[in-house]
Amino acid sequence: MYIQTLKGVHMKKKIKVKNTHLEKKVDQLDTKVSQLDTKVDILSTGVGELKVNFVHLTNKVDTLGDNFDKMSVKLDKLTMTVDDLAAMVARGFEHMATKDDIIHLSTRLDYVDERLENIELRLDNAVYRFDFIQLENRVNKLEDKVGV
Repeated sequence: MYIQTLKGVHMKKKIKVKNTHLEKKVDQLDTKVSQLDTKVDILSTGVGELKVNFVHLTNKVDTLGDNFDKMSVKLDKLTMTVDDLAAMVARGFEHMATKDDIIHLSTRLDYVDERLENIELRLDNAVYRFDFIQLENRVNKLEDKVGV
């Protein structure tokens, strides 16, 4: 009988441990359900906003469709034939420089570059007008002091 009593006590402890474990699981489930409720509330608010945005976008699309129809009419008025465009391009090429023109200009630019380099070399050795005037003034002051 003593063994049965021990077995009974042991079983009660196991059941109590299992009940405590189940209670913890139930509490965890309650927490998760309340988190899910919060998320569902957030989602339902977002869905409402999406519906409003969808209506707004539908109106915008309708407006764009109307504008597209208007632009299509204008585009039909502005469309040129391929022949008209080809004639305009041909007229544009009539006044373009040829390869020979470019070579001639390149040769002339080389000549101008040489002349410019020669002028720069001469100017590097020249006294600037401002410096010359300052030196002349200084010499005049010295001559006045010396009495020449």
